[in-house]
Amino acid sequence: MLRAGDAEPCGDNAWGAVALAYRSPDRSRAAGIWAFGPGEFEYMPNHEELLFITAGSVTVTPDNGEPIALSKGDAAYLPAHQRAHWVATAVVRAAFCSVAIDTELDY
Repeated sequence: MLRAGDAEPCGDNAWGAVALAYRSPDRSRAAGIWAFGPGEFEYMPNHEELLFITAGSVTVTPDNGEPIALSKGDAAYLPAHQRAHWVATAVVRAAFCSVAIDTELDY
């Protein structure tokens, strides 16, 4: 069993840490907990991702888009190859499910 506290943000890696609960043998699908913040970073996944925020809050601003505020209890879909600017004022934890589109997942 994986719990939300199993992923802790790490050192200089702005986008945080991942604790995997599942990764398919071909590395095309994964699920787990993502923890990041506080801080800001650019993120452009090479995969589709569904997030469910379990702690904290973050503002996500897609390129050429409006800011989107996400907090505990919110879900979000991240399309592959969509760059966005992320700003978290405290640690954020999210359950995620990822599906690679044209490559393997890099975690």
